[in-house]
Amino acid sequence: MDDPIKKAALRFLVIVVRMSYSKNQNLMLVSVMRMVEITMTSGLTPDASFAFASLSFVLYGSGSHPLSDFCSRVALALLQKFDLEHSQCVAFSLFFFVLPYKQPLQSCVDSLRRGYNDGMSVGDVEWALLCLRGAASISLFATERGKTLQEVEKELQRNMETLNAFRRSTFVSEISYAVAALRNLMADTLDDSPDDPTILPEPSQPLHFVVLRMKVCCQMWLTYLFRKYDEAAEIAQGYPDVEASNPFAPAASVINEQFYLGLLACAMQRREGSTKDDISKWRNLAAGVITKFSSWLNDGSAWNFEHKLDLLVAEQAYSDGNLVLAAATYEKAVACSAKTSYINEEALCCERAGLFHEERGDADTAKTYYETAILLYHRWGAKSKVADLKALLKNVG
Repeated sequence: MDDPIKKAALRFLVIVVRMSYSKNQNLMLVSVMRMVEITMTSGLTPDASFAFASLSFVLYGSGSHPLSDFCSRVALALLQKFDLEHSQCVAFSLFFFVLPYKQPLQSCVDSLRRGYNDGMSVGDVEWALLCLRGAASISLFATERGKTLQEVEKELQRNMETLNAFRRSTFVSEISYAVAALRNLMADTLDDSPDDPTILPEPSQPLHFVVLRMKVCCQMWLTYLFRKYDEAAEIAQGYPDVEASNPFAPAASVINEQFYLGLLACAMQRREGSTKDDISKWRNLAAGVITKFSSWLNDGSAWNFEHKLDLLVAEQAYSDGNLVLAAATYEKAVACSAKTSYINEEALCCERAGLFHEERGDADTAKTYYETAILLYHRWGAKSKVADLKALLKNVG
């Protein structure tokens, strides 16, 4: 591209996209489309890679997955063409919003960490901090092999200090909920948590939608983990409004929100006293989540999705009364999760399999699964979950 005015326009639109994501996503969408239009009609610049990376995450958020994949490949090719110029911008757009569907979440965390270092090395503080925020929010659920909750909490604390030094209060608030959730899980006993391990700090004023989404995700996660299904269901009732407030949400948030929403929907079908209408509502919700995970598995990363889908299918089979399928699929979920570094989800698969067998009267199998889950939660550093399952184990048989 030779036109200096259009080059300047692209640089301006890069800034607009960055700022409008957290303020006005309609403006962000228009700005992304304008960047692509200028690139397609006037030629390539180093900003073209960011234009296509941004279009990729917009398309994925709207459900146009094949076209999103194509745009992500274009963005990466353009990044190489221009010698990795603006790599931190592209890293944030792709590894936070798109590629978590396609490759292990853990590798996305590493790429975002590199994006932070690359940005700081060239003085691009704004995009560097966005990459840091992205790495912090994904690492909550993307357990890395051999890394404990205590180590994750220390890294998140360092990230908060850095973001606070640059006065990024929204991102600090967002990560603070992740830290609070981790600390609840790390409590030595259930009584060491603030009231109970599912309680998170209440805000003193309305939350920015970025912060609210993290809070809701963490609360749904914790309430389900500790089997407080009615409380989790209340949170789930408000989830559509939270989802609508941020249609172009980070991939890791969407994946984990949908995972625990689906698991909750399966569990709620088995609640004593549920009406036919209640069961039908939760069953439809679970079916929708299972369809999403089937699509994500077919189009993307087995590492991220196979064991999650297996657990969802096992839970729904249990709710449907298909006990043979449920038992086999719980076993498959445990085996698949053990091949990944998702120690938290391997523990969860074992725990849910244990609950299934205990409720079906097979105490010996239930004990085996519970004991494995306790070992895994201990290795992860989730002391309150260890205490929770030990209490369950005492009542088996």
